[in-house]
Amino acid sequence: MNASRLTLCALSLALGAAHAGVIQDGRLPPQQAAAAAQDPLAPKGAAAQAAWAAARAAMAAGDLKKAEQKFQEAAKADISAAAPLVGLAEVALKRGDVKAAQAQLQAASQRDAKSVLVRLAQARLQVASGQLAPAQASYQALLKDQPDHREALFDLGDLLLRQRKAAEALPLFQRASQLQPVEMGAWVGLARAQALLGQRKEAMATLEQLAQRLPGQAMPLVAAAEMALALGDKAQAVSLAERAAKTDAKAQAPQLVLADALAANGQGAKAQEVLQSLLTLPDVNAAVVHTKIAILKEGAKDFDGAMAGYRTALRADPKFHPALNNLAWLASQRKQDLDEGLRSARKAVELVPNQLAYLDTLAVLLLARKEPKPALEALEPVLKAQPQNGLLQLRKAQALQMLDQVPAARAALELALKADPELKEARELQTQLGAR
Repeated sequence: MNASRLTLCALSLALGAAHAGVIQDGRLPPQQAAAAAQDPLAPKGAAAQAAWAAARAAMAAGDLKKAEQKFQEAAKADISAAAPLVGLAEVALKRGDVKAAQAQLQAASQRDAKSVLVRLAQARLQVASGQLAPAQASYQALLKDQPDHREALFDLGDLLLRQRKAAEALPLFQRASQLQPVEMGAWVGLARAQALLGQRKEAMATLEQLAQRLPGQAMPLVAAAEMALALGDKAQAVSLAERAAKTDAKAQAPQLVLADALAANGQGAKAQEVLQSLLTLPDVNAAVVHTKIAILKEGAKDFDGAMAGYRTALRADPKFHPALNNLAWLASQRKQDLDEGLRSARKAVELVPNQLAYLDTLAVLLLARKEPKPALEALEPVLKAQPQNGLLQLRKAQALQMLDQVPAARAALELALKADPELKEARELQTQLGAR
């Protein structure tokens, strides 16, 4: 954990690794999405069904504000249907608001506790809350009842990949891709599993096969470009991203991956141009774009510009937690705007309480404010998860030093240097404490 800010590519991975939508998989190309609109989940009554259809279309387009409004209308029009409440939970999860998602799912369960849709959403909420073992059990129970439930297959595969259990995930994605031969999620998951197993050529071949199955679609090329970036093939990533951008010049995803690829190739200025051009498109996720621009500016040491970019992102979406976290981290490093940084760090942790990087950012911000006790409290769960992390042990030592607990600080520094003998700050602090 060298830094608890999200980098440009890490932001893309964080956004791209989201689960398939509980209502509709956002990876589906337009024709599949339209065909999927006719399903048994729709609530009863013309008004409820119209609102439901509009909400699903808004989710597929990434318009969370409109989706929320329409799901609310559907829930009011059919007070017995659980699905619109599950939709509201999905909106909350996409915003990173776990508490709001929990409330909506509790209400949905009261309407229909046995609904497969509710069970699937509950498992996803467990994942978002960091309860990975219970989530795995929930998915397995669902698949025991419905072995060919496509989204449960995908989700469980994705969960196993997070735990680097690629061999277990592989057959799940294979089955999901057989059930729906043109679904993006299953094929991308299959390629990710292959890559983790060291099958680099097979992973790229899988995505090339997907592109052939979906001619004229940009998203398979986006997935291939992201895979090339992950595998370190920067030139191929740029080539694939440029092809994706040409295939659909008005879509957000191809331009975002093109910016990532250009930045990875040292073309930060050109990447910023691509991102700025995105802001002229309708229905663009401005919070994502401005955050990526801010990350590029931060990398170029334009710290004032980066802070301004994070603030602009948060005006577009006050709950966009990557921007909240990065603003807080930058404030801690500059030792400026520490009050604003603290508010942002706490908000990010509130929205995503199990994100260890956000807790680390909060701890670093508190250390910058000379508040060692709450800094240690924030560090506790992070250190429990990563006790061998040298930087985390250094932060603990710094907090203990502020509290004049010198022996404990020295012990933490020993652990820090054992984990990372080249950690200069730890060595300097050890020398300082040794002289006391």
